Amino acid sequence: MGSRIQACLLVISIQILVATAATNVQDLAALMALKNTWTNTPPNWVTSDPCDNKWDGIHCSNSRVII
Repeated sequence: MGSRIQACLLVISIQILVATAATNVQDLAALMALKNTWTNTPPNWVTSDPCDNKWDGIHCSNSRVII
């Protein structure tokens, strides 16, 4: 395979990975810290991705949490 084709495939693969990431890593870390300190979290805060699984009280736009 030519180096140009490989470069194009690499760029496309990275874009797909970025597009499929549901929640920004820093936003996720902040929410997980809150979740771990609270004793009464909403019942649907059991999944690992608040944007992809629509946690109660959490709204997302372009993989970022907006409250």
